[in-house]
Formats: sequence, structure tokens, C-alpha cells
Amino acid sequence: MDAPFSGPYLKIAQERYKGLNLTGIKDAEAFHVEQFLDSVAPLEKSAGFCRSLEEKKLLVDVGFGGGFPLLPLAFTRPGETFVGFEGTGKKVRAVRDIASRMGIKNVSVFHHRIENILIDLPCLITFKALGSIEDCLGLLHPTKRCRAYFYKGPRLEEKEGAMGETVGGWQRVEDVSYDVGGRARRLLGFEREGVPCGTPLKTRGSEGKGLERKNLVKLSSLF
Repeated sequence: MDAPFSGPYLKIAQERYKGLNLTGIKDAEAFHVEQFLDSVAPLEKSAGFCRSLEEKKLLVDVGFGGGFPLLPLAFTRPGETFVGFEGTGKKVRAVRDIASRMGIKNVSVFHHRIENILIDLPCLITFKALGSIEDCLGLLHPTKRCRAYFYKGPRLEEKEGAMGETVGGWQRVEDVSYDVGGRARRLLGFEREGVPCGTPLKTRGSEGKGLERKNLVKLSSLF
């Protein structure tokens, strides 16, 4: 199997970061399908995803864990800029090292939680294997027009309940079902205009108190 991403990634992960559990998949072929192909599938299956990436030139991946879908997307699309946020510092350092060793130069990763980031640049945002769509959208603070895409399975409504066309101020713009290596997958896209600067924000855990934008880290200041 010709897998220019999967082979080198697994070799580094297994030799240098064996105890960190960057991926639970050890078989090379299964990894290629379930991690690499699954990560890059929206580039083939979603016209909206591709158009948004081409227009904005910036993708922000939230909670990338072992680097997915962040690294496969950056590897596949070297002409765009990719930024990742992850709450586990050890994984941030590991993914940064893996990207460097694999020559993936268009990606930057940070040990930050997305709810502490002011998204002051138009971008495409991805979530894979995190919480519910409603909860994740509630963590975002955009001041520019952004799109957020969610990698999900086919039983979404069973797990998260019925979903309207609008979720927390975000408009659903795409809902695509497809197959990756025999596994049913679903990609949902949401779009929102940026909230004007100076508007007080509320975040989860703030007990209803406004959080001023000056307390957030600007995305534009990080790279």
C-alpha cells in the first residue's frame, strides 16, 4: 500500500510516542482508512468544504488529539494554512514534532482551549470526535464570517437529538453522507457571521456573566 502520510506517521508515533496513545489503531491499512482517508474525505465529498478552504486559506482544527484531521489535511493541501488547538500539552508537543519530522510546514499547533480564543480571522473550523454540535458551536467566538464542519457518524440524531436549521446562531449550510472504507460517515457544515467587536461574550462555566473580548487570545496573534 502506497501511503506517504500513514507510513511515516505510524513509524514516528510508535517509535517516539508509544506511551502517548496518539492513535489506538496499530494496523497500517486500518490506520490509513480510519485516520488518513477519513480526515481528508471532505476534500472529495463536500464542495462547500473545499470552496470555503480555498476562499479563506485558513483552517482551524479543534481538539486534534493525535493530529486528526489536522495533519492529513495540511499534508494534502500544502497551499493553505492550518492551525490546531488541543488541551493536552503532551499531544501538542508530539504533533508539532511529528509535523516537523514529516516536513509538513503549513501547520501550527497550540496548547489552548478554543473557548479562550477570539476568532478574528475568517476561517474554516473542524471538529472530529469531540462533543455535541450544539456544545461545540457554543464554544466559538468569531468576529469574522466562519464555517464550522463536524465529522460525524450516521446515527447523529440518536445521540444528539433532533436538530434545526439553526443551532445557537449558526445556520446549517451542508449535510453530506458518504462512505469511507465501508464505514458510513456524515459531514455537517454551519456558518455564522462574526459578532461585532466590543460585544460582551458569555462562555460555558461563567455562570451567566459577560466575558469581555479583551480576556481572549486573538487567533491572529498566534501565527
